[in-house]
Amino acid sequence: MVVLRAGLYERVSTDEQAKYGYSIKTQIDALEEYCGKNKMKIVDHYTDDGVSGGKAAFRRPEMSRLLDDIKEKKIDMVLFTRLDRWFRNVQEYFKVQEILEAHGVEWKAIWEEYDTTTANGRMAITIFLAIAQNEREKGAERVRVVFEKKRQNKEAVFGWKSMPFGYTKEPDEDGIMRLVKDPKLKEAMQDFWDISVKYHNVSKAARYVNRVYGLNRTKKLWFDIAHNEIYTGTYKGVEEYCEPYVSKEDFNALQNRGSIRKAQGNRVYLFTGLIKCPSCGSTMIATHCNRKLSTGEIKEYKSYRCRHKEIRTCDNRHTVSEMKTEQWLLDNLEALLRDEIARVELERTKPKKKPKTNVSALREKLRRLEVVYMAGNKSDSEYLAETAEIKEQIKQAEMERIDEPDEADIEALKSVLETDFRGIYETLDLEEKRRFWRGLIKEIHVKGNNVQSVDFF
Repeated sequence: MVVLRAGLYERVSTDEQAKYGYSIKTQIDALEEYCGKNKMKIVDHYTDDGVSGGKAAFRRPEMSRLLDDIKEKKIDMVLFTRLDRWFRNVQEYFKVQEILEAHGVEWKAIWEEYDTTTANGRMAITIFLAIAQNEREKGAERVRVVFEKKRQNKEAVFGWKSMPFGYTKEPDEDGIMRLVKDPKLKEAMQDFWDISVKYHNVSKAARYVNRVYGLNRTKKLWFDIAHNEIYTGTYKGVEEYCEPYVSKEDFNALQNRGSIRKAQGNRVYLFTGLIKCPSCGSTMIATHCNRKLSTGEIKEYKSYRCRHKEIRTCDNRHTVSEMKTEQWLLDNLEALLRDEIARVELERTKPKKKPKTNVSALREKLRRLEVVYMAGNKSDSEYLAETAEIKEQIKQAEMERIDEPDEADIEALKSVLETDFRGIYETLDLEEKRRFWRGLIKEIHVKGNNVQSVDFF
């Protein structure tokens, strides 16, 4: 007697668990009982717990593992309780069915009857899945309509896990939940935006707030914040959705330094925002021209020029070739990285300079001022003015300390050296090359038409 090897697939989403009681345990018990009655050998349980049926099958971890085992011929039969545990998408059902058929594997929904051996049976399955998919899509559409209405009404539509950092939600006088600044993070977030705008340097602002407020967030997360329009008070086109941390003008200026910028026709420039004019210090802008070669071929040349050249506020008439800049960087990157790493490591061996301002003394002064105010010996205006002055002194003192490179930054530079970065670079497309340089270099300094030096993050 041939004993069939069964792979048991269980799935439940969080919502289904709450609404219908489709617990994993219930499914496991039923499937194991079925295998016992039918003398099947259980190969393994493949359990996607808390995973929606709408999620792509090949992105469900346990579904993927199950399919791998099928391809390795470890399984003869796939068992699940109901068809909607398996799929609610017609297209993906057929893709997976193709894999099963290629490896001689069958499936069965133990709580339902389906016949895959006849045309009518297969059609019934397709119809069931199409109906389920349609219902799910209509439900999703209804949710989108509700959320759109809430958003237009400026209601907070974020869950607690997806809340923009620095915000929380509270009911207004009418009981409607609104997005408001989080009192615990308000000061830190305001400092982050103020410093980012003032110095045009998100990394510097991130180091400051991480150090001063003990937030310990990654550089990537801070850069995500710096590119999120909601901090201007606008959310998906809805103005005054919430109280802003930064003006739109300052936000846009910051994006021009750190964002992905493409010219017409999706033209990608590798060094937009990185090259500084040696005469006026402004960021040089990208441009291009087409030239006809002797072969008749049209070749495109990209370059960078000072943005103030046309209005005659800068005397720099030089342009910087993108191709030559790229080649110079590739030829010199290894030496530049080694020099930067050596410089930073040498700096770390030197005794730390004592800060010009005693931060501890300022914080104590702030505490004493609060005591005086609470005792009624300071007016509101006096207290607020003196507090603001001391806090600004503390901020400036802390800013003196944040120019030290992070350990993580140096490790990132070292990791580039440890790879065949040039070989890898040649495999990248233009957009990936652009991201490579922007993730590594803060500024490129030129003289005339040529690169002189670079500053790393």
